[in-house]
Amino acid sequence: MDQFDTVKMASGGLAFVLEPSSTWGEFPAHVEKWKRRLGATSLSKAVITFDECIAEVAVADGEFWITYDDFQSSIHLKPKKPRYNNIVSQLQAELRRGGDDAKRF
Repeated sequence: MDQFDTVKMASGGLAFVLEPSSTWGEFPAHVEKWKRRLGATSLSKAVITFDECIAEVAVADGEFWITYDDFQSSIHLKPKKPRYNNIVSQLQAELRRGGDDAKRF
């Protein structure tokens, strides 16, 4: 799994790989970095447990979770609903081109 790949979720959503390799302790810093880079706003305080971390954010017109779990040891942006897959695809295209600003969407 590479950075900016997508992975189909059971819900039909596309999980977007932000960090293909990470650790539990890096989660808070990565959340802040990706919120800035994606132009995201927090919808709630991040929840950090011993095996999973999750932050609820809004990007463009969609609602997402930024997640870490120790099974995959990676950080993903996961849409709350499959209808936000179009935002994931736009972010993927922008970031693969080297752009930093999701606010253009």
